[in-house]
Amino acid sequence: MSAIVTARGVGYEFSNGRNLFSNLNFSLEATLSALVGPNGVGKTCLAQILAGDLEPTEGIVRRTGPVTLFPQRQEPEPVTVAEFLSAEYEWSLLREMLLQSVELEATCTTLSGGQWMRVRLARALDNQFLIMDEPTNDLDHEGREALVQFLRHREGGALLISHDRECLKICEEILELSNRGISKFGGDWSAYMEAKERERERLGTALDLAKREREAALADGAEQLARQEKRNRRGAESAARGGTPKILLGARKRRAQSATGRLDAAVQDRAEKAVREAHEALSEMKIDPVMYADLTGGELPAQKLVAEASGFNIRFRDWIYRHDIEFAWRGNVRMALRGANGSGKSTLLRALRGEQFEVRGQLRRGDLATLYLDQRCSTLDESKSVSTMFALFQPRAIAK
Repeated sequence: MSAIVTARGVGYEFSNGRNLFSNLNFSLEATLSALVGPNGVGKTCLAQILAGDLEPTEGIVRRTGPVTLFPQRQEPEPVTVAEFLSAEYEWSLLREMLLQSVELEATCTTLSGGQWMRVRLARALDNQFLIMDEPTNDLDHEGREALVQFLRHREGGALLISHDRECLKICEEILELSNRGISKFGGDWSAYMEAKERERERLGTALDLAKREREAALADGAEQLARQEKRNRRGAESAARGGTPKILLGARKRRAQSATGRLDAAVQDRAEKAVREAHEALSEMKIDPVMYADLTGGELPAQKLVAEASGFNIRFRDWIYRHDIEFAWRGNVRMALRGANGSGKSTLLRALRGEQFEVRGQLRRGDLATLYLDQRCSTLDESKSVSTMFALFQPRAIAK
C-alpha cells in the first residue's frame, strides 16, 4: 500500500524561537491511524502541516492525493443544514445515522454543539483522506457510536487525534508524538498499550538498577575514606615514634586524600548522573493519551442551595422539554447532566447562569460565584495571556 502522506525531517519553530518539534519522519497510508501524545506537544500544529494548512519551518511533506483537516472547532454558517451539505452528496445509511437527530431545514447557527458536529461529519464523509482533530468533542453517546461507524466504514483512510478510548481502539496503527520525537506502533490500541507497559517496566528496572549502583558507589566511597583514615592513623602513630619525618607524612596524607577525593567524586558523579537520567526518562515517558479531569473548588455547606427547579420548562418555538423539570441541588455534590444532542442540556445550564428565556414554573439559583465553560470556550479571549485570563476566574463553585 502506497503512502498518501510522507513527512521527511519535518519541524516547526515559533517566531519567538521556541522549537515545538523537529526532524519528524513518518508516512501515512489509506488506513485508520491515531496520533496521540500529551496536550501541548504539537499534535494540532502537526495536523495543520500534514494537511497543507501550515508550512513547516524545516523539512517537507509530500501528498499523493487530497488531504482534508477536520478541525476541532468550526463556526456554524448562517445557512440551512441542507445548504451546508449541498445537493452534491449522495445519501447513505451512514449519513442517515449521523443526521438522524438533525432537521435538514434547520439553520446551522441554531444547532447544538453535538448536532453541528454530526452535520460536519456528514459533509466530510466523501473526502479522500481525513485528519480529524478531537472529533468526539460535543458528541453524546449515540453521536460517538455514529462516529465509530463513520470511521469503520468510510474509505480513503484517516488520521485521528483523540483522547477517546473507544475511537482509539478501532485504529490500526498508533503514532505517538512526544518531546522525544515521533514513534510509530504497527499494531492496534491493545498492542500499543502493551508496548507502553513494557517500556514502563524497562525504565523502572533501569531506575532501580541506577539507584543500587549509586548506593554501591556511596558505600565504596565510605569504605575508601575509612581505609584512608586508617592509614592516616598509622602514619600519625609512626611519626609519634619518630620513624617518619612529619613533613613527609603530611605530603603523603595530602596526596592520598586528593587521589581518594577525586576518585570518590568521579564515581559518585557517574552514579548520580545515571539515577538522574533514568528518573528523567521515566518521568518524561511518553504519556498515556487518555485524558482525565479532576475539578476542584471550595467545599460547600451540606444544605447550601446550588439550584432548584419546580415545574420548569423553557420555550423557543415550543417547550423544549417533553416533561417539566423537577430537581433540587444542594451541598458539595458533583452532578452530571446527560441527554441526546439537541435535548436542551446547554440551554438549561445557560438558564442556571441567569440567562433570560421564556419559561414556565420556577428555577431558583443559589448565591454562588460560578464559572461556566461552554462547548466553544467562548469566555476565553485569545488576545490575552494565560496568566491574565486565569486572574479573571477565581470561582467558588463550578457550573460546568
